[in-house]
Amino acid sequence: MTIDDYRLEIEVSDVPQNPVDNLVTGLGRAMDGLESETWLNLEPASYYLIFTPGSGQDICFNIEFADQDTQQRKRRTTVLELRGNREEIILPFWRAVKEFESHSHSERAWPKTDGAALAMLEKTIKS
Repeated sequence: MTIDDYRLEIEVSDVPQNPVDNLVTGLGRAMDGLESETWLNLEPASYYLIFTPGSGQDICFNIEFADQDTQQRKRRTTVLELRGNREEIILPFWRAVKEFESHSHSERAWPKTDGAALAMLEKTIKS
């Protein structure tokens, strides 16, 4: 992921949950004006992608890091904060998920993303 001068390149685990599915769900929540958080498990460290609604169509996007998995936000470090509208924040993630899903992956290597959730997100984005 590259945003302006910030570049984050990590290898995440799909254990215990599929972060791509969680990201799709989180993007849908953000489109609905709700806060969402996607956990990227690095075992044992973690990154968290956080989408927080702002005023109107604005969204605040944060990347937080914890050297040990923790749900306690006070133990995390914010490594990036970005504000923008839905088109600036949500669409690049949606496009990245669509691109990821366009490649074939063995189910053993990476589970298939929930197609129904992805279709629902696409419908919401296009409406």
